[in-house]
Amino acid sequence: MRNRRLAFNMSLAAGLFIGLPAATAQAAESVTFQAPSGNIACVIASDGSGAGLVRCDIGTFTYVPTAAPADCHVKYGHTLEISRTDGVGFSCAHDTMIGSSYSVLNYGQTIRNGSIECSSDVSGITCTDTSTRHYFYVSRQDYRMG
Repeated sequence: MRNRRLAFNMSLAAGLFIGLPAATAQAAESVTFQAPSGNIACVIASDGSGAGLVRCDIGTFTYVPTAAPADCHVKYGHTLEISRTDGVGFSCAHDTMIGSSYSVLNYGQTIRNGSIECSSDVSGITCTDTSTRHYFYVSRQDYRMG
């Protein structure tokens, strides 16, 4: 697992990422969603070639994240990401998507954009890059990455 700087700039996200219903997500360049609880919000971006990136933010959590990198001088532990270049891990982030008016990904539903697939369950959100098999699971109490 590698710690990285923020891959998704939220000012860019504000201009480009539009919450779409799951039925239209397949063809979209970027999709956003949130858990029914509103405590987890995510964006999935595709570069057009099928390569995907995903960032999920969690508002409140009780888990203990990995140690922040020495050069991280902003919030850490609330943002998880997957990218083909950096793999999976926590990221430093000065912003959050929590509180955005994204579409809800109901429990039991799955959304896919490019190679990224995310599923909502009553216990949390799981996102996987189906091409690399990198994944993360995040909930208020726990996280897993691989």
